[in-house]
Amino acid sequence: MGEVAEDDAGRRATDPREDGGLPSLESVPPPQRIYSLKLAEVTSYLIGCRSQALTVNGTIDELNAFYKAAVSHNLRLGWWSIPGLLWTTVALRLNLSSLRQLEAAVLRDLAEVESSGVSDLAGWYPDPRDDRTVLYWDGTTWTQQASAPAAGSSGDASDSNADGVYQS
Repeated sequence: MGEVAEDDAGRRATDPREDGGLPSLESVPPPQRIYSLKLAEVTSYLIGCRSQALTVNGTIDELNAFYKAAVSHNLRLGWWSIPGLLWTTVALRLNLSSLRQLEAAVLRDLAEVESSGVSDLAGWYPDPRDDRTVLYWDGTTWTQQASAPAAGSSGDASDSNADGVYQS
């Protein structure tokens, strides 16, 4: 049974982490790698255009969505001037090249994990079952170690790793 405590109103409360209120660690998915992707967006006006470089960090799914949004933006808003024709073509090619580099980095990482059997993502991660704690991933499985996040910390692996972002 979990620890019993009284709150300010004198009510008795149990900690759900202690009495089986949370799912087991086996049900918590492993952490996902975070990558970085740099893309260009072009916005054209009748007599000119503006190009900006955007960099986003996220999971593969998040970066694929970011890439699709950038391509959509370029195709909708990049062609409306003569300079825009040039810069949009360049941006589309650079963005595709960046996406291919990201895909190559992901494949390298997957091959490395398969050959060694150990992920290098060891570190503290937010517990998806309870936002008040962080869990430790040792590279292959979640351990029983749990802790409250440090003050001013978001609780993710980038807080505990010197190089928490894996870039292509």
